[in-house]
Amino acid sequence: MSAARSALSRAQSWLIEPPGPLEALAPAATAPRPLVAVCGIAGGCGATAIARALAAELAARDPLRSAVVAGPDGRGALPLATPAAARLARLVADRVGVEARPSGRLCLATGGDPLALGRALRGEASLVLDVAARHRASAAASLADHVVVVAVPGTEPALAEIVAASLARTGPRPLIVLNRAAAAADPSTPAAERLRAKPVPAWAGRADVVVPSSAAAARLALGCRGAGGAFGSAVAALADRCAQP
Repeated sequence: MSAARSALSRAQSWLIEPPGPLEALAPAATAPRPLVAVCGIAGGCGATAIARALAAELAARDPLRSAVVAGPDGRGALPLATPAAARLARLVADRVGVEARPSGRLCLATGGDPLALGRALRGEASLVLDVAARHRASAAASLADHVVVVAVPGTEPALAEIVAASLARTGPRPLIVLNRAAAAADPSTPAAERLRAKPVPAWAGRADVVVPSSAAAARLALGCRGAGGAFGSAVAALADRCAQP
């Protein structure tokens, strides 16, 4: 039993941070708390991993030390969470009346209308809308401070540009993210995966942010823990863009 407790303690040690009181939903931030809508071009393009990785990066920069992701479900999320994420989940559930549970650094809100949640929490916490339903993308774009369109190498660049132009009619100009791009430059990526990754000439200069392919980093992102390596650096660059007014 002591060995099990020791293992759990080690697993939590990198997640847990000193707890502190929260008198309001969010302490005053030194920078704007963005509301970002992340829309995938097609199912399976990794938009949820990008949404959670982006939210984890925004959480690391926020005095609240957590952020909210509103999405269709919580699949892939880990049961362990920071105290900050647990506090935020309780407060979101109480204030907004949606199902909210902590995972890693994040509060996952999976019940109710994500657009209504966005309106209720604007400015109170960094918020990422994981927009799974295409028919809701325009409405999400109209609410968001920043819009991210996620594509993969198999996507025609022209299609991503058409989708971005369509969403720009109701919201800000979207940032196009090319996910699962060539991973050869990332030494943390397994050799077999680097060999499978191929550059995509058609995409040269047509994506705002290029996220390299890394199955390990994507799993960390889905677990709401962020990610390191080249994947994490690309997400940090995306967060820089989303932190701008």
